[in-house]
Amino acid sequence: MKTTDAAVPMGAAPRHRRRQDPTPWSTLPPYARQRLAAAFAELAVHKGDFAAALLALARCAPGEGHRDLLRLHSAEQRGHAELCLRYAARLRPQAGPGDGGFPQPGRAGTCAAELGPGWYAALVRSCLTGEGALATAALGALRDAARAACAPSALDDDLAAMAREDAVRHAHVVAVVRDGVLSGHAERVARAHGEGVEATVRALVQPRRRTMTPMVPVALAQRATLLSGRWDAVRDRLVAQLALIGLESYAAETRRRWDAAQVRALDEYRDRWGAPHVVRRAAAAGLLPAPGALS
Repeated sequence: MKTTDAAVPMGAAPRHRRRQDPTPWSTLPPYARQRLAAAFAELAVHKGDFAAALLALARCAPGEGHRDLLRLHSAEQRGHAELCLRYAARLRPQAGPGDGGFPQPGRAGTCAAELGPGWYAALVRSCLTGEGALATAALGALRDAARAACAPSALDDDLAAMAREDAVRHAHVVAVVRDGVLSGHAERVARAHGEGVEATVRALVQPRRRTMTPMVPVALAQRATLLSGRWDAVRDRLVAQLALIGLESYAAETRRRWDAAQVRALDEYRDRWGAPHVVRRAAAAGLLPAPGALS
């Protein structure tokens, strides 16, 4: 089906009718197009890796119902990844999918069934933390960037559809994990959640990747506030979902593990690059309102 520049169809046909969008992509400034293209490419990788993890979980799920739902969720995530790559190619047509300009989703997808003993533990590591949490964070960041760039409203329609499908998937996983907790797997699930929290922190900070550090104080504060705000949102989501799976007593421990993992990742960044991370630099300069564990 031929698409217009205003909208790209979802992998599964959307249930709502598109309105004609008066805002053409060509009106976006080059910097905004480049930034959105990079955000779409990053989200495509998270979605593709998550799709691979969900498929691995489906293969060893305890029950046909779980297998079918996880396969469905995997197909949805794969559709999201493909849509993201199409948007990225449209925003930066000189480097499209398959020509080396964008990372391809699913290449480094982790086999969820091999993440540790127990299917419920693997489910927690892949869906409630890990790639599931990272994909959710990347989608939220992309929606914020699209609104800031005044991108065509049809784009937000597609991103909103992704978010709705993600919410359904998250609710299903929460229900399954809660059943696992009630079935005697509470200790294993709690341990997997804590380990997943630490891995998620490291993936967010990315100590092996050098981060742009603005020299102008206002720009430094804006960049650091944006990053720390995203990290805090992921932390709060991971802590809040403990109550949903029946492990609210682990909330304080989870926050402590998050803070400790964040400090380790920021220390590793400093040691590797010989300079503090942009978030820690801003905190040291008093540019962040609540530096917490970042000092």
